[in-house]
Amino acid sequence: ATHILLRCSQPFKARGMEELRRKVSKMLFWKQYLRGANSNTGPKAPNLDIRVTASKSRLYHTAGIAERVEQGVLGALGVDPNESTSIHTIDDSEERKHQYPSVKLLVRVKNDYVQISVDTSDTPLHRRGYRLQGAKSPLREDLAYGLLFGSGWRRHNYANNDEMLRFTHLLDPCCGSGTIPIEGAAIAAGVPPGRLRSEPMSGSFLADELLWKRLISDAESNLKDVGSTVCVFGSDRDRGAIAASNANAERAGVSDLITFKRCAITACPWLSGRHGVDAATDGKLLIVSNPPFGKRSSANKDVYPLYRALAERYSSLDRGASLSVLAQNIDAVRKATAGLHPHVLFSSRHGGLSVVAMHCVK
Repeated sequence: ATHILLRCSQPFKARGMEELRRKVSKMLFWKQYLRGANSNTGPKAPNLDIRVTASKSRLYHTAGIAERVEQGVLGALGVDPNESTSIHTIDDSEERKHQYPSVKLLVRVKNDYVQISVDTSDTPLHRRGYRLQGAKSPLREDLAYGLLFGSGWRRHNYANNDEMLRFTHLLDPCCGSGTIPIEGAAIAAGVPPGRLRSEPMSGSFLADELLWKRLISDAESNLKDVGSTVCVFGSDRDRGAIAASNANAERAGVSDLITFKRCAITACPWLSGRHGVDAATDGKLLIVSNPPFGKRSSANKDVYPLYRALAERYSSLDRGASLSVLAQNIDAVRKATAGLHPHVLFSSRHGGLSVVAMHCVK
């Protein structure tokens, strides 16, 4: 899930703007949960970020619907509409979020029935908060985490002995903005994924900043000192991608666990056992990557040579190493890894495309 929605009421019928405003103003939800005129803290008028979709209904003008919903909410709270700092358009700037914590209302009108929900988070749940500098075809953080977890890069508890399973070295030779190495380092160190996010339900009575900070503090108290037992590497041929990776890793607090290098797959030192790392020969290297593909890369670009180059380097490694790639063209992966017996870990959607995670074990 990218969002968790809190329903404000059961769907209700509204075929006119005034009827919509009147019914919204009678909903009990607003007085119970929103910071309004009767609140001793925060602004007198709540900052409402209203998003509207409408179809197959007499109410179809989305801006007009948003305006009536706002009027209804403010009327229920006894707030002068002129005091409102609400916005009806998408404005996801960090500066505005900090200055005016908003309550995001999602209004869905279909077949003359209105459903109003509150988005419990100000950004999609897959965003960790560290990737402020991007590169081409960025990978969602939660998808990177799932790819790593499914590939075997995860912690296990054996008789109260917490340890990484099997692998000690992780490599992404097409790291882009560094999402896979950063998520891998965070897993190894036990870093809580959402520690950089703001508290849920900000701008409402349900928000509890102190509790949120305490939960983060408790989770961070369990961080693992992996020292030199785990090594994470990332490489990319693009200079800007490496710069973004380093900046994002620093922001995520795991830069001391990751080494980034600018190079092509064919020149990657960690795929040949050089650079002072013996991961290529001890069978404990896990290669996880999201090579560029489809319309997320260059138009009509043939991705097979890229997959083939990666498969050839992987084939030269000792027994025990593993390879996982996220791809759109499953036939190209199978052709490039012929003889390596790849199998499907899972399928998902990413950037509007169907993608498949493929895994090889030597």
